[in-house]
Amino acid sequence: MKFRYLFFLVLSLFVEVESSFARDLSPFLITPDGRRYGMNLGPNEKDLDNISVYFYSEGNISNSIAVEVTGPSGIVGTARGGSIGTRDGLAALTSNASIIQSYTARQYPNYEDQPTFDTVSSGNDPMYGYVGAFADIHKDACAPKSSRYVVQVNLNLSKVDRSYFDQGFSLTLSVSERKFVGTTWASIKPKSDGQYHGEPILLMGIVGYGNERVNKQTWRGGKIVATTQLPIVKYVSWHGKGLSLARIKDVLRGGKHTWELTDGKQVYGVCLKAERTRQKVNGYP
Repeated sequence: MKFRYLFFLVLSLFVEVESSFARDLSPFLITPDGRRYGMNLGPNEKDLDNISVYFYSEGNISNSIAVEVTGPSGIVGTARGGSIGTRDGLAALTSNASIIQSYTARQYPNYEDQPTFDTVSSGNDPMYGYVGAFADIHKDACAPKSSRYVVQVNLNLSKVDRSYFDQGFSLTLSVSERKFVGTTWASIKPKSDGQYHGEPILLMGIVGYGNERVNKQTWRGGKIVATTQLPIVKYVSWHGKGLSLARIKDVLRGGKHTWELTDGKQVYGVCLKAERTRQKVNGYP
């Protein structure tokens, strides 16, 4: 089935494109810099169920994406991605390669972990909705710095009232990749000399006071095979920098792991051994 739609950047540059589809559009490549992408949808797109965008992310340090969607209520968003090396990202996504894993979303205003983010109507008109959400792009900090990841954001339209297509509506999507720019000091201290005297502790530069936790991740074959979540139990100051403290005595079972600190909006990860030995990275004094 043929259809004609309008695709625009920043809601000002309109380019007419012709394509064919069954119920999904092929994911299209974007630049994750916050620009707005969108479509005008009408009766000819009534069978359209999914719209997807994807991009590539370089490096081995976890970061996050901020997503904003405007459109009618009922749009359900998801995010996923994985380490692809030299492989083609679109091929990995469309073939559902095993390295592609779902990301947890956190939706404004509660920012609780959930699998999806959904548009909610503003006011009493369900034709006009909005959602803002964040998701962490997980990366293997023990992998080479040249590592390459693909990330996909998908908008499912199957729950949108079909009568809205008869009236016609605009849908816009903005995706921003956010790299943490604060202090990324990290250290495992074999024996704490403070409140948790004698215990091994993990210290990492704060990403945001409150709602922080550490994800201890085991990577194998380019994907996460195990995750242990550790709460931040205390904040301390060292050499003028704020540090988040996690108790780790129950998770030191050897091997290198990614230790990812996140508050739901900002994130970074470091590579440390799960051993009771003194370790320091990223300039920790």
